[in-house]
Amino acid sequence: ASASYAIMTSGPLGYPKGPLAVCMLLCAETRRCSVYSALAAAASMTPRHFRRLCQRELGAAPSKVLESIRLEVARGFLERGSSVAEATRSSGFGSDQALRRAFRAEYGVSPSAYRKRFRAMGRPGAQ
Repeated sequence: ASASYAIMTSGPLGYPKGPLAVCMLLCAETRRCSVYSALAAAASMTPRHFRRLCQRELGAAPSKVLESIRLEVARGFLERGSSVAEATRSSGFGSDQALRRAFRAEYGVSPSAYRKRFRAMGRPGAQ
């Protein structure tokens, strides 16, 4: 399960709490940051301090938190009927393969199967 993301969305109205969480969410959605050294620079911290704070405040390494956010973004695109390629681009994964690997590990199903299942659930008379 995605415990990191659940911790991050525990603020008012489901928004991330604290500057560290906000920085990671922004980096995930804009696809600018892919390694924690870039995240640390965006937060004006050393990579080591950033990693420690992330572990302490969010309960996971920066890379895991960022992946959890990207998976949530990708899942949202798939639920709205976007293609796997669009979900990959919009969520910041480097390739469709990277999204498939992470998605299957987290949710136990491929992104395309999830999209099909979700769309079938939304149609009247579908199972």
